[in-house]
Amino acid sequence: FFFFFFLCLRHNKNIRLSTMSTHSSSIRRNNTVQNASLIASDTAKLKKVKDPSEFVVVSRTLIEFQLLALQAQLKLLDELAEMSDEEKLKTIFELLDKDNDGKISAVELADGLRKIRGDVNFEESIELAINRVATFDSNEDGKLDSAEFKTYVDTLLSTLGCSFGEVSEMIVVQMIFSESGNNMGENIAGALLSPEIDEAVKVEEDFRKALGDKRMKALFALFDIDGDRNIDFKEIVLGMYKLTDDLDDAASAAVEALLVFDESHTRKLNFEEFARFMHTVVAASGKKFDDVADKITKLVSDEHYMSPDDVKDLFAMDESMKMLMEIQADAEDAAKILTAIEIGKSNRLFDLLDLDNDGAIDFHELTLGLRKFSEREDMRSTIEKAMSVINTFDTEGKQKLNKQEFALFIAEFARKSEADVRELVDFMLVCSALKETPEKEEAYIKSLSTSDVYFGEY
Repeated sequence: FFFFFFLCLRHNKNIRLSTMSTHSSSIRRNNTVQNASLIASDTAKLKKVKDPSEFVVVSRTLIEFQLLALQAQLKLLDELAEMSDEEKLKTIFELLDKDNDGKISAVELADGLRKIRGDVNFEESIELAINRVATFDSNEDGKLDSAEFKTYVDTLLSTLGCSFGEVSEMIVVQMIFSESGNNMGENIAGALLSPEIDEAVKVEEDFRKALGDKRMKALFALFDIDGDRNIDFKEIVLGMYKLTDDLDDAASAAVEALLVFDESHTRKLNFEEFARFMHTVVAASGKKFDDVADKITKLVSDEHYMSPDDVKDLFAMDESMKMLMEIQADAEDAAKILTAIEIGKSNRLFDLLDLDNDGAIDFHELTLGLRKFSEREDMRSTIEKAMSVINTFDTEGKQKLNKQEFALFIAEFARKSEADVRELVDFMLVCSALKETPEKEEAYIKSLSTSDVYFGEY
């Protein structure tokens, strides 16, 4: 009796699995018929007709293809009505798994998200998919298998407060009938970028592990010298200085940290922003946080001597960083060119050109400065250049440049000259310090008024 009962159970299970496979195959077949009919219909629309009789033939063909597509859609709906929730979930998984490898990649999930939501572009869908896969990929292979996908769906439905039965048919219909989703170009881009996107998933997974690592929290506490649960520019520099033993490199890393990872725009990093910064630094070396966490923590916890000159430079860099953040708010492109170190050099040049030490460079001072490293051009060109700079970068309308405005000028000058900012400023510093403007030229420039320049009376 028990043996007979077992055979019956096994037989019923095989029937159920066979039914599931049949429904799923039918869904895919009808979906293929629908897509083929729509493509054929679109192709027929593009055909140029030569005479009325051919027009009738083409029109009939269009209607037949449209009917085939509608019949396929009706069959799909009939199939859905007969399917269990388990079958519908399997169907959704198979519709997403375009390459039939039994797993859903971030690229495949992104296309599905666009079809279901319809309110995200290609880049946004990729970012969403990377986060979703990284969250639910328990075996850390960078993709979702059927069990992981079910966990994802269950979690999503729990958040939305509804059951799978209430939305399953809608999801399948959207995935099959929706006109949103990737276009052909985006599908090609997704295929080409798939290896990089899969790698991005694994990097995000490693970041999430690092975020929960006690050593990351300990590292944050070591950087956070004043204990305010935020890490400012000087604290980043001091911490990175222990890792790099190079103040300039540490300052450059701190600038990048605040420009790239300070999403709250507080000029400080909270724990998650700090963790993402440190994880990026480690990933750039081709390693995972777990591989180097102990070593980094030990280095940062050790005492590290800073000379008085280093301390002085650190405070100067801090002031430069504040200025850089202000420049970033005014001109994002300039901020990409200037670093805190370059700002410091720009400030030194500013001080040399600010002859009356009033904290601003006026037309006469700028003309005298430009004359020192453009002595080969005629005086008229130098005067016009100086006035153009004042008019372009004087945002306050005072006919003078403050340090921020002068730094913007230097950044733009370097960009147009295709020159390295540091080399350019170093050259200008040397010229300003060593060259003297001829007395006659200096007297002439000082005699000019801005109205003279405006009306060309010079």
